[in-house]
Amino acid sequence: MTQDSSSSSESSSNRSTSPLPLPKPTRRTNHQSSYRAPLGYKVLNEIQEFKVSSLDLSKVKNDQNDLWIIRLPAGVRTKHLENLKLDLKSIQQKSSTNKSKDPIKLQDVLLGNLTYEVFIQDLSMEDFQKFKNSKLEPESQEVSRLSILIPNHQSNQSQLYQSTKPISKVLFFRRKLETEPTNNTNNPKETTNPLNYKRIQPIQLETRLIPYGAQTDGVSYEYPLRSEEDSKLREAKLDSKRKMNDKSLNLKSNQSQKKKIKIEK
Repeated sequence: MTQDSSSSSESSSNRSTSPLPLPKPTRRTNHQSSYRAPLGYKVLNEIQEFKVSSLDLSKVKNDQNDLWIIRLPAGVRTKHLENLKLDLKSIQQKSSTNKSKDPIKLQDVLLGNLTYEVFIQDLSMEDFQKFKNSKLEPESQEVSRLSILIPNHQSNQSQLYQSTKPISKVLFFRRKLETEPTNNTNNPKETTNPLNYKRIQPIQLETRLIPYGAQTDGVSYEYPLRSEEDSKLREAKLDSKRKMNDKSLNLKSNQSQKKKIKIEK
């Protein structure tokens, strides 16, 4: 019993003399770091500096307003439209009288050094909702296939939801091309139609090279019938050639006969 007690005391003494584990060093974070934003950017320290959109999902569901899409051309930003004013009454009057639902020109706008024409087109027609986009302009046709995502500010998380309202109108800009007015009285110009010259196929060139394996698709390469004048000219040339050949044959036959006569003598 004494030996067991002594061994237990020794083991306890050995445990007590073992060194304790050192605490891990805590990592100190410096909130005021030396971070610098890249050129053209700014560091946002407060959440209040963010500009929150006034468009909300709950407002869009409950109000009676329409959803419009403004399509800007390349090189034009939203800040260029700050002082732009549109007469909504004239838009309603023009849209009510426009039975064909073609794009309506509102006005001309000077943005920078360029002049643009402002057009508006209605997308709330039943024909447009049935994907009959052949009547739409190119600017409206592409926009009509889009779906709008609207933020929900009431939820804690920043999520976007698809709008249940369809796009009713599209407002787009087109570059105005300046054309010089032409006065026909001051500068009269005579215009003549070019002659329709039909090239005649030569007489001796009647063949056409068709490569082996060419796909003709049932196309005939026969030349059209010649006119009477062409046929007469061709016959005259052939007759002259025949006469020349006959004369040469007669000369050869006469020469051969003379040689025979000399040999007989």
